[in-house]
Amino acid sequence: DTLRDILSLLRNTNHPQGEQMIKIMRSWARTNNIPV
Repeated sequence: DTLRDILSLLRNTNHPQGEQMIKIMRSWARTNNIPV
């Protein structure tokens, strides 16, 4: 649940590396069988 909140915050920010961070976090979650 917290990971989803963080991803949502990153999506809504203007941080230039936000999309890259989202990709890395989703990949990590997939590798560790964590639903996002």
